[in-house]
Amino acid sequence: MPNWIRALTLCSALVLVHVVVPAQESAPELHARLKELAISGTINVPNSSPADTEGVISARAGYYLTKRDIFGVDGTFFAYSRVTDFYTSGYYRRLIRIHNPRLFLFLGGAAGANTLSYYYWNSGTGHKFFADGEAGVRYYLGRKTAFEVGYKLIHIRGGGTDFASSSSSMLTFGFSCAL
Repeated sequence: MPNWIRALTLCSALVLVHVVVPAQESAPELHARLKELAISGTINVPNSSPADTEGVISARAGYYLTKRDIFGVDGTFFAYSRVTDFYTSGYYRRLIRIHNPRLFLFLGGAAGANTLSYYYWNSGTGHKFFADGEAGVRYYLGRKTAFEVGYKLIHIRGGGTDFASSSSSMLTFGFSCAL
């Protein structure tokens, strides 16, 4: 998928949420020391081969250091034809409030390890370092429950000969709950 289509999709989502979602009077109940659990589904589009798109499941647990800064751990699991791919990482996310008290932009990043196992005539397992950056929109449905849409760019160290073959893009859709 070309970069301009990804950018247009994310901008369209931002505009749609901004226009369709009316401002609510009650703001989400966020404060330091809250814990957060989140689950998301993902569409993964490898930059070097968009035809190899697959679905993914991801779960994360975080801690609000302040009411807008979240630190935590993330696990993402890919399963497709004779391959399992697991990413585990530590992440940071910053929530940026805009005019609607229930609507936040977010920016973040993560670093961790990738474990890839494949089952062909020459089965094997590989471990690599990865880093990612993410941006998106989070809308609070209630005081502590949110829906989010985001874009994540993942780069795997030693994953290929150039940037396109060692990176992939992810569009994420998920729910989170502060505890």
